[in-house]
Amino acid sequence: MSSEQTHPNRGSQSKPLQEEAAAELRQSIRESGRRKGGVMGAAIAGAMIAVQEIYEGRLFEEIAIVAEADGEPHDLDTDGVRLSIEHNHISAPPIERDPPEE
Repeated sequence: MSSEQTHPNRGSQSKPLQEEAAAELRQSIRESGRRKGGVMGAAIAGAMIAVQEIYEGRLFEEIAIVAEADGEPHDLDTDGVRLSIEHNHISAPPIERDPPEE
């Protein structure tokens, strides 16, 4: 990727806009290859895009968000949910489960 082209994954664009920008970039690379080398040029340009993604990673990888918490996680199936945000209190009982069928 040349220094004039911006990496679609960098910047403040939303994910759909980033994906659209990346698709447009890939299409322009293939069209440039087709203009310069015909069908073989387009095929080689497509192969180079694949090699770039293998080497540098996909343009849009899911980012894992990890948060640390005190203690063990609650078992929502047996404990239910209790939340307090400012002066609002929300709770939901555990879901009653049917016994497994035999």
